[in-house]
Amino acid sequence: MPKAPRGESAAGTWPVVAWAALLCPSWLVLVTPSIPLYLRNQEELQHDPTIIAPFLAAALLIPTVLLPVFLAAMRGRFPRAILWCCLYVGFPFLGWLEVRGLVASSAGEPVAAAVATAAYALAVWASSRWWDLRQAIVPFALVAAGFVATDIYGFFSGRVVPAEMETVRALDHRPQDAHGEPPPNLYHIVFDEYQTDLFERTLDARLREELGGFVFFDDAVTAYGRTRMSLASIFGGKSYDPTSSQAEYLRSAFAGPASMFTLLERAGYQSEAYLHGGLFALDLPFHTVRYHRARVAAGWQVRRAAFAELWTYAHLPEALSAQLISQENLERLKTLNAMNPETPIKSVYAFRSLLEREPDQAGRGRYVLAHLILPHYPNVVWADCSHGTRGTRTGTLDQARCANRLMVDLVDVLKDLDRFRESMIVFQSDHGARYAVREGLLVLAKGDGGATSEGWCGTRHRCSDDWNTARSREALNKVCLVG
Repeated sequence: MPKAPRGESAAGTWPVVAWAALLCPSWLVLVTPSIPLYLRNQEELQHDPTIIAPFLAAALLIPTVLLPVFLAAMRGRFPRAILWCCLYVGFPFLGWLEVRGLVASSAGEPVAAAVATAAYALAVWASSRWWDLRQAIVPFALVAAGFVATDIYGFFSGRVVPAEMETVRALDHRPQDAHGEPPPNLYHIVFDEYQTDLFERTLDARLREELGGFVFFDDAVTAYGRTRMSLASIFGGKSYDPTSSQAEYLRSAFAGPASMFTLLERAGYQSEAYLHGGLFALDLPFHTVRYHRARVAAGWQVRRAAFAELWTYAHLPEALSAQLISQENLERLKTLNAMNPETPIKSVYAFRSLLEREPDQAGRGRYVLAHLILPHYPNVVWADCSHGTRGTRTGTLDQARCANRLMVDLVDVLKDLDRFRESMIVFQSDHGARYAVREGLLVLAKGDGGATSEGWCGTRHRCSDDWNTARSREALNKVCLVG
């Protein structure tokens, strides 16, 4: 009886080792780059580790499918060169990512691709010429095991436990005015990316009437085109000195002795905030903080789709990722302005919970801050603030009208509670949304990173003069800085 080809018994005896060797390329391509990408964006992705599940499943499925091919090659029934090509795929891919990270933007992609391709071709050629494939499965399996162990450790050491949905601390004392009563409530609503041009296009006679009694500042312009810096300049009352520490500037603006929040606390205000957690990762002097944590129908599908786009943009050549991602999403990713499509929806829920709680809260002596990711992209909310179940895309003006609807809802609730006349209300934008006006149409401006562009800073707006006629003492406590 003829003997089996050399290596047949080894390949048949080591199917697990062979499978582990084949895991090496799929793990290095799909999982190793995904974990740090998830960890950097876990707050925005709702701390949902199942987002990585499709990449993990694919990484485990690929070696399972290739194992019969590998065993056939061991018997000489399949070209081994193809297996060498498969085994080495992960290394040039990681090398491509490293080299691309060292060179400037897309201009360095050809260099990174050339280096990775050359190294890959050389490794495949040399290995197929001088290395027996039977001998390679153990080293490749060990490399795979090393990456798996390292990635698992990195994931659990870098994973952050999400903030509690609500945190509460005691109020030291309550403020009183000259008559011994607490001062009027302050309602401070910040709409993210509410650009001038969006507001002007949604301003109609009905909205003018519903927001009647406000004083409108028609030359309000943000100092910065990013939320943290813009709000820091407002709450801290001063601009950032580029020669100083930005981290210290933010800390001082949000929680320092001169911060508006600190001054309100010293005055004895009961302060509460409804926040998108990722933008306020500081120890803020609020007595109650509630984060946008509402559950969205089919939210896990939305998050996985968002992460898949992020992975595509972060790891594939720009020419390829541009074919797989919509132009608007691509521009948002380039300017670090993309968000999980659940985020605007959660802001709507958070604000509605504020309105539902309002009747049970004190009518005086409170400062209420709500930071809403509206009408911030992505556009997933309709004008009436309803939404689809799987991140159905709407329009920019739809989302702006939803923001307007929430303004009116707050006014209506306060009027019903007889709190409108004496309360201070501020509707404010943090910065613009990178839209330019071309022949009367809104066009997304391609960007410079968004730090100083006119579109980012375009919170200025001009309203008709009749809006500024109600200058009575009663009206002066209604302020609109919507841009």
